[in-house]
Amino acid sequence: MTLTNVKQYGYCLPSLPAGSVFQNQADAVRNLQLEILVGGGELPRSRHIPLEHEDLDTLDFDHIYLINLDRRPERRVRLEKSFSVLGLEVERIQAVDGRNLDLDFLKGMGVKMLDGYSDPYRHRPMTMGEYGCFLSHYAIWRDVVDKGYEKVLIFEDDIRFEHFFRQRMATIWRDIARLNLDWDLIYLGRKRLVDESEPFVRKSRALVHVGYSYWTLSYMLSNAGAQKLLKGEPLMKMIPVDEYLPVMFNRHPNDTWNAAFPERDVVAFSVYPLLVYPSHYTGDVGYISDTEQSEVPLMDAESSIAPGGDRSKDSVHDEL
Repeated sequence: MTLTNVKQYGYCLPSLPAGSVFQNQADAVRNLQLEILVGGGELPRSRHIPLEHEDLDTLDFDHIYLINLDRRPERRVRLEKSFSVLGLEVERIQAVDGRNLDLDFLKGMGVKMLDGYSDPYRHRPMTMGEYGCFLSHYAIWRDVVDKGYEKVLIFEDDIRFEHFFRQRMATIWRDIARLNLDWDLIYLGRKRLVDESEPFVRKSRALVHVGYSYWTLSYMLSNAGAQKLLKGEPLMKMIPVDEYLPVMFNRHPNDTWNAAFPERDVVAFSVYPLLVYPSHYTGDVGYISDTEQSEVPLMDAESSIAPGGDRSKDSVHDEL
């Protein structure tokens, strides 16, 4: 017998425990469908199995957003199929594309990088992709406040879902209600750093007090949280969005950056374990980063901040 882990020949469902009912089998198939979509495939449906016509919902959120670049239609298609599998109603938001930005446009919007900002790993200013990413999230925060949504869910488009996503999301809502939890922001997907202390929320085994984190793969946001993020006036002292959030919930280690935002009172948590992960990691076939692999504006590139090496947030393997 010859075994290989290089070639993939198909998929199989895990065996279910004794006493499983039809819904357990349906959930297992749903999990498999989502995994196959991440790999670029799609589970064929037998013509003998009727299509489901379940009503889509928003998992008790007022609205769900997907941030997606126009030039990444393959991600949009995959996520739309994933949302269909999960039964989610999601609005796709056209992401601000860093390739289409220039310094004149940024200046016209009143956008300015925070004085002295330098990427912690590459020791460079912000890239155009990072400006675009921030502006995409910022537009959603504005939309939440303008439309009066009380609680929303935000997804980026380079993600995969953990198994039993809907069931675990229901558990999160039950914990929030049972504990009468006051929250502004709850991560569903992020990069947790090893040296951060993140104790469980008292009487919960699904929520933790979040520490300094990278990535904004997915997060829950309240109206009050959106207002606080906007009140920080980040456009005129911009840092990447995954640095800004930890600053605003006061767990960022850089005191200089913290000082630029005096009101750091966002009440933040994270689900544990996470419900959303990257679809690809650095080095994987198909990995693309539209923030890290992006142009540095000429004016900033000529500043006193010297470009660094090849390391980046995406390539730091210190997450748990």
